[in-house]
Amino acid sequence: MGQASVEYGIVTFAFVGMLLALGLLSQKLQAGLFIDHAIQSASHALAASTTWFCDVFLF
Repeated sequence: MGQASVEYGIVTFAFVGMLLALGLLSQKLQAGLFIDHAIQSASHALAASTTWFCDVFLF
């Protein structure tokens, strides 16, 4: 009886943690954080005089 309670507690704790993580990811997606990072890291967003050079070697 004691082991089942421990296992239930571990599963419940993991499930609640997963729900919290999904909630945080949802907030970041709605705020556009991941889109901003993708745009900033794209090679065409680099401000360089030789952008063709950056395009060739970043892809």
